[in-house]
Order: sequence, then structure tokens, then C-alpha cells
Amino acid sequence: MDLEWTVFVKRKGNSEAVLLATFQRPSAVSATASDFGLSIAEARQLLVELQRSVAQDQICAYDARRRCCRHCGAYRQIKDWRPRTIASGLGEVHVRVPRVVSCLCLPEPPDDDDEPVELRYSECPIDRLVPRGRTPEVSYLCARHGSSVSYRSAAQIVADDMTGLRTLCHATLRKETVGESGPKLGQTEPPGKADDGE
Repeated sequence: MDLEWTVFVKRKGNSEAVLLATFQRPSAVSATASDFGLSIAEARQLLVELQRSVAQDQICAYDARRRCCRHCGAYRQIKDWRPRTIASGLGEVHVRVPRVVSCLCLPEPPDDDDEPVELRYSECPIDRLVPRGRTPEVSYLCARHGSSVSYRSAAQIVADDMTGLRTLCHATLRKETVGESGPKLGQTEPPGKADDGE
């Protein structure tokens, strides 16, 4: 009889459990050394699914807090949900993000003739949360490796070996190394590193 595990995650305060993965291994009689534990691919896939579930819940919670109009406090409607890919230290995270319609309390934007436009604009509230489509960890890895080897080599190291991202452009490495993250490399700890209390 095969051994089988099903992994679920459940957010506190929510009764719904989300299926992350199911693993199956042969019984002790027919098992081999390669059947022991999780493979790297299975472990990475489990982490990607966990990251997706956590990120989607965070997006929904962040959207709920940012949905009210900053001027009048009215609850704004969702225009649509769009797929978005965010680069994280665990790989690509595929999530759905809302676009929110502008509030009616704001004047319509004028056109070229200074006449009000009948179309309302929409915004994505989470653009402030992840403005460049990548987490600070990825930006840090880009800047750190981009400062020590060529940008193309660093892009391959960060994408393939460290994060499991499908592609990472060498121009992104250059921006992170020369731009915002690079000058701060010696001044700060890597993002997400636990404080030792010293």
C-alpha cells in the first residue's frame, strides 16, 4: 500500500482550507533511496503554492483596507481582476489583483478641450505594495550578485540557481545594482533576515 500525504493551509479566522499539494510514495517493500523524503522539485512546488496562497490572501486584505475613497470614504467598486506575476525569493508567484474604479466624488478628468471625459479611470491598489513586480529579497539578490560578477552571469545565478524564476533580464540586475538597492548593500541587512536582538 502506498503512503500518501495531503498538505492544506488554513488562514486564522477563515474556515476554508486550501489544498497545497499531495505527495505519494511507494510502500516500504518497493521503496528505493530516491523515494525518501521530498524531491527538490516537490519541495519547491510546495513552497510556491504556499507563497501563492499567502500572497493572494494579503492582496485581498490590502485591497479591502485601500478600497475606500481617500476623499469621501465611499466604498469603491471593482472593475475587474487581472492576473499578475510577482518575482519572489521562492520563484514566480501568480496571483489575481483587483482594479478599482475611481470614486464619483472626484471630478472627471478633462480631455484636450477641457471638457470632462465620460470614462472613469481605474487603479490597482496593490501597485504601492509591490511597485516593480518583485519583492525586496529579489532586488537585494540582484544588487548583491550584480555587484560581483557580470550582469548576465548574475541574472542567470539569481534566476536559475537561487529563486527558480524563469527569466531575469540583465538590465534588471543593472538597475538594481546601480539604482536603489545597490548603494544600500553595505548599510543594511538582507530583507527578511531575522533580528538577533543584539
